Amino acid sequence: MSEPLPRSVPLPSATAAYRIVQEPLSNATKYALEAPVTITLTAEQDCLRLMISDTGPGFDPVNIRTKGGLGMISMQERARLVGDDLQIQSQPGKGTTISLEISLAKPVNGE
Repeated sequence: MSEPLPRSVPLPSATAAYRIVQEPLSNATKYALEAPVTITLTAEQDCLRLMISDTGPGFDPVNIRTKGGLGMISMQERARLVGDDLQIQSQPGKGTTISLEISLAKPVNGE
């Protein structure tokens, strides 16, 4: 069951979430311009859950690392720096879903 969104989120977590959302939106404009993108933000007890999904061409997450792009690496590093969990699910021809769980209960680096 979702709860109301909190009035505030620690700045490092809010910034990480914002930057993480930017990456898949940027990729959608490059690789899946006609595919709808859905962004969902829900609150559950002491965490926020953010999901970004599209119905674009998808990709193989293992092979994408060998192509030299930094998008996945930067998203994972941003999540790691604030102690949050990022999951990337994609398959060629099946779209992409990126999930981020943002803890509101634990201290964030830099606070």
